[in-house]
Order: sequence, then C-alpha cells, then structure tokens
Amino acid sequence: MVQIAQKEIPSEPFYLSCSSLYPAQIRISLEGVEEKIQKAKDRGNITWENGSWKYKFDEGKSILSLYHPIPVVKAPFGYIPADGHHDIRAALDLGAETIPVQLIADLSHLTVDAFWEKAEEQGWAYLIDLNGEKIKPLPAFENLVDDPNRRFAALTARKYDSDGSSRGAEYPLWIKKERDTPFIEFKIADALRQEGLVYSPGDENSLEFVESAREILLHSPIDGLKIVPQRIHFSKL
Repeated sequence: MVQIAQKEIPSEPFYLSCSSLYPAQIRISLEGVEEKIQKAKDRGNITWENGSWKYKFDEGKSILSLYHPIPVVKAPFGYIPADGHHDIRAALDLGAETIPVQLIADLSHLTVDAFWEKAEEQGWAYLIDLNGEKIKPLPAFENLVDDPNRRFAALTARKYDSDGSSRGAEYPLWIKKERDTPFIEFKIADALRQEGLVYSPGDENSLEFVESAREILLHSPIDGLKIVPQRIHFSKL
C-alpha cells in the first residue's frame, strides 16, 4: 500500500494558476457548468466590459473568492482537485487565470502511477467512463465528457451543511451531507445508466422518472447512499 508522507500542509487558501490543475475524473455535467457560469454573472463575480470579461477576484484573474477554496492534492505533475471540477471548468470556459485552492495533501514525491493509485484509494479521483470502464486520466478539463445522469443526481439531492441548513430538491431522492461519500453523484449516475435510465432536461420534474430512479437506487449497492425511500417533502424528513 502506498503511504502518504507526513509533510507540512499550508493552512491558508491561495490562488493557483489554472494551468497547474488537472482533472481527477472523466465526466462532468455541462448543464452544471452553465449553472456555475450563470451564478458567477448573477453575483457580479464576472462582468462584460469593453468587449471582454472582467473578473472580480485575485486582482482581476479569478471568478472565485479565497473564502470558497477548492480542495486540492499536490501531484508529481501539478495539482488535482478533490472536488470542484464544475467550478474549475466554468472558470476556464470564462477565460479566468487562477483558482482559489486549499492544499489537503502533498503526494508530489510519488510516481505518477502510485499517485493515481493513492488518489483513487482516498476518494480523490474517479476514473470511470460512461461505459463503466476504468480509463487513464484525461489531460485537461476541456476533455471532460458530459454525463446527463450526473446532473439528475445533483438536481434530486437535498444537501445538508454542518450547521444543519439545507438546500436542493423539495422532494429529494437522496440526502447528501457535505462530501460524506466522494463521487457519489457519479455512482448514482452509473447505477441508473446500467438499468437503462438516462436523464434529459426536465426529467427531474417527472414523477414517473424520479420514482423509477428511486426504485433502481433502493436496490443498488452504493455504499453510503442515503436514499429517501418514498416521496416526501424535505421538511418532514
């Protein structure tokens, strides 16, 4: 088993060049990326001025604040995000130069193969494609493949923060507590696809589609999945 060397990890968030980041997954929800872009515009984190985008943070180089850093792991070839792929892809699509990050581990001393082995073991990487096959890591965020079922998983979750507050679906299919099960949205997406259920925009409002998904997930062996066994408003959970 690969051992993580004990190194001093910086406690403070910092801005990192987008060019130093590499994806730790194969898939993404392009709808989710568009939602991130729209939120950046709505919040004033990015504005269109004199024919080009202007960015609010890091002296005009980032669309994200240091108050919301992305957890990253230092690799022998750069850094991978342990979460936040949609934020990074949105930033890249908008032409931003930097991303706020928080270093959670330094595995830069490992070989590339040993690094990916440890990253998968720790739940920092998910290298499974749409066919359920494990493949090599992608070279850039632009290469990430759209997975519509990943979007459905996100839309049907009720997400709870450590302070007890929540957001998301009013009639949730499943419950997410912060990052308690890494890449669980992809595992849900995979389970649904294996049974022939593929999401199209608007299906989250179809009672028949959602209940079909619930029936599949009730019998899926996904570790850590907190499935809501029947249709119920989140306030009654």
